[in-house]
This record gives sequence, C-alpha cells and structure tokens, in this order.
Amino acid sequence: MSIASDDRSGSFRLSRERLPSLTGMRFIGAFGVFLYHATGPFMFPPGTFDQRVPFATRNVGALALSFFFILTGFVLTWSARPADGPGRFWFRRIVKLYPNHFVTFLIMLVLLDFTNLWSFRDGATGVLPSLFLVQSWSPNPYINIGINAVSWSLSVDAFFLLLFPAWLWLLNRIRVDRLWYWLAGVVGLIIAVPFIAQLLPFEPMLPPQLIGAPTSAWQWWFVYNSPATRALECLAGSLAARIILHGLWPKMSLKAVLPFLFVTYTISIFLPINWYGIVAISAVPMILVTVALTQRDVEGQRSFLGHPWMLWLGAIAYAFYLLHRIILEVFIPGFAKNIQWNWLSATGMILLMLALTVGLSWALFALVERPLVRKFSPSDPTGRTPAPEADLSGRESAERESVKEVDQYGRPVPATRAEPVGVAAGKDGGRRA
Repeated sequence: MSIASDDRSGSFRLSRERLPSLTGMRFIGAFGVFLYHATGPFMFPPGTFDQRVPFATRNVGALALSFFFILTGFVLTWSARPADGPGRFWFRRIVKLYPNHFVTFLIMLVLLDFTNLWSFRDGATGVLPSLFLVQSWSPNPYINIGINAVSWSLSVDAFFLLLFPAWLWLLNRIRVDRLWYWLAGVVGLIIAVPFIAQLLPFEPMLPPQLIGAPTSAWQWWFVYNSPATRALECLAGSLAARIILHGLWPKMSLKAVLPFLFVTYTISIFLPINWYGIVAISAVPMILVTVALTQRDVEGQRSFLGHPWMLWLGAIAYAFYLLHRIILEVFIPGFAKNIQWNWLSATGMILLMLALTVGLSWALFALVERPLVRKFSPSDPTGRTPAPEADLSGRESAERESVKEVDQYGRPVPATRAEPVGVAAGKDGGRRA
C-alpha cells in the first residue's frame, strides 16, 4: 500500500493507485441491469420462466444502479485533478457522457417509429427532457423513462456532475476527523428517503406495465428517480473515497462483505418495492463492496475483475448499459410472434441478445466514445496522474496504468504518485472545518 504523510495534519494519504477491480465491476453492474430487464415480467409471455426467476432478479437492477451512483462519487473524488477548474472538468465529463447518449437517443427515436413501443411512452412527451437529460426531474413516468428508458440515470449523473466542483470545494474543507460523521449523516438521509416518500400522494399510480405492482408514481419517483435523492449515493461514494485516501478506513474483507450483500439483497426482494426494497437497503452494502475492492487493488491483490477481458468489458460497460434495453425491447418482441417460448428458448434468446449487445457496445465505444475522448480529453498536460476517465454516469473506468501503458482510450498514463486530495485541494490538505 502506497501512502504519503501530511505533516500538517498527521494523517496519511494513499497515492492514487490504479483500481482495475472497479473497472471490471462496472460490467458486472451493467450485466445486472441487463438481467433484470431480460427476465422481467413483461419481456417474455407469462409462464415462460418459473416465477421464482423474475422474483429473484426483481431488485438486481436497482442494486446495480446504487453501485453506479456510489461509484460516480467515489471515482470522481479518487481521480480528481488538482489543475482542473470547473469549466475544464465539465467539458471533459460532457465528452464522456453525452455522445453515447445522443447516439442511442437517435437510434431509439427512429426505432420507435417502426414498432409499437410508443404505447409505453405516451407519445412524444419525453423527447425533449430526455434529449437534454432533465427527464428524471419529472414524476411523470412517461417523461422520466424518456426515449431510451435507461437514460433516466444519466439525468442523475448530470446533476451530480454539475454540483461536483462546489461539492469538492466543500469536501476539501471538511476536517479529516469529521469525515465519518458526514458519511453517517448522508447514509442516514438515504435511509430516511422512503420514510419521507410516504408523505407524498399515493395517487396517481404507475402504469402496470412499468413496475408490475401497485405503486404510487410520486413515491416511486422520489425514492428511485429523483436526482435530488439519488445524488445522495454519489455524495456517500465521494466521502468514502476521501476517507480511504486519508487512510482512515479499516481493512475490509471482501469475503465478509459479499455475504452481507447477499443477505441484504435477499431481504430486499421480500420488501415492498416502493419502501425499503430498493436504494435504502442497498446503499451500505455497495459502499462496502466498493471500499473492499479498492483496498484489494491498492494492496496489489489480484482478482478476476482485473483480468484483461474484464477490463475490456468494463471499458464498454457504459455503451452496454445504454444499448441493452433498446436491443431487448426491439428484438425479443419481433421474435415473439414466431416462437413458442419456454425457459429453454427464452434463455437462448437472452444469451443471443447478450452477445449482440456486447458486440454493438464495442462498436459504439470504438467508433464514438473512444475517438472523442482521445481528441477532446487528452491525458493531463501537467504531467500529473490523470483521472481514471469517467463515463460520467457512475459507470466509470477506475483503471490506472503505469507510464509505459495506456488507458482504454489509448492515451498514455503517467506513473501514479501521492498528491493532495481533490481537484482543488486547499493548501492545508483539507483540514478546514
């Protein structure tokens, strides 16, 4: 573990080590969302799968989204560049966030005219909000599912990215010995959200084809879609990164964290979906998973998440996330008229859609995302260790390479070194109250 001492505070900071496990974990999260959508109650006819299958996967997508939001705050803080001003920061993030979104937005807009999928989107009410990534500010489900339904989460990411320079300025002024209190406070707010949601109107109800259970549109939006509440997970991830960088987080065993994650997830699928079944119950386990994986990487421990194939899949995970729902919605209904579905044929179709999504995701990454990042977001000219480039939606690459290596965009990556926390770290190392 590489650490550097700060004589003014007496604390220790970890150097910004490469975090390959978080890169690989990005694809695990994206696959979780794919699995949720592929096995959901509306993708195949009722009875295709044993009812225990969609029940077991009912919250895996929500769990993955919690991880992505936590990862957004974590990696942005871990990789923050001292030389970055707000303008440069926002420009680099827009280069990563928007092009893939715009391409998939156009693809889905065209496909909607050749399918009956408009019936699930109540006409064109969500077009402009989705285009400008503000759709999640509306409790209207037909607006916040927008055009490409999964892009609602980018609306949350865009909000946090807008706030991040100001948040980082504040974070650098929190006394080190108070970071744990801040993290506890943010987690407490996350847990309080479903309680507060019960104060909102129970009607109107969500359309049954969206969730599959009687659910208040207002309560669902406040718990699951609202940028104001989901950004709390980004804040929690950011605080966790700061605590680790100061060497204050006790050693976490992944072998202990994973059973805890399994238990909490199992409990979640038996809870009401608009109460504690999502978000509140998953935030703490996913923070601990992120911390445990980071500590393993900093200590040089290897895992399958750092395998070259997993790093490749992690690099295309953002494109995979944006494309998978489009492919599932368009292709499976297209085959539905000609196939007698059972669990075997449906499983084969899911595997085929998975392979197709991976292939098209690589194309989107190679033709759109990577060239634009190379052109408009080059490696840091100051010579400092560049950020593990974000895909700006929590689906971030946490990979760090040596000076002789390149990142997934083909840019040279300088060697890591210890440096102050934050893109605008104060001269006192963040000891201000």
